[in-house]
Amino acid sequence: MSQPTRKIGAGPHLALIAVQLIFGTWGIPGKIVLRVMPVFGLSALRIAGASAMLAIICKLRGGIGRIKKNDWLLLVLCAMLGWCSINGCLLPD
Repeated sequence: MSQPTRKIGAGPHLALIAVQLIFGTWGIPGKIVLRVMPVFGLSALRIAGASAMLAIICKLRGGIGRIKKNDWLLLVLCAMLGWCSINGCLLPD
């Protein structure tokens, strides 16, 4: 038996196109900002802005579930690994 196909619409495709446009053009303002701000400062600004946007989105959607105590260590380790790999390896001073 085949399952009925579900109509998705253009929303996911438009979101992917928007992400690619933002990702592709981010290098231009990034180079301009790096003339006056160190890499660490730009990274901190980017993380603070993303955290604020995530908090706003979570508030509008009704919040998120509580994170289990067992998962906090893994969450912090993954965050530090991502931060160190970007700032330490890919963006050396």
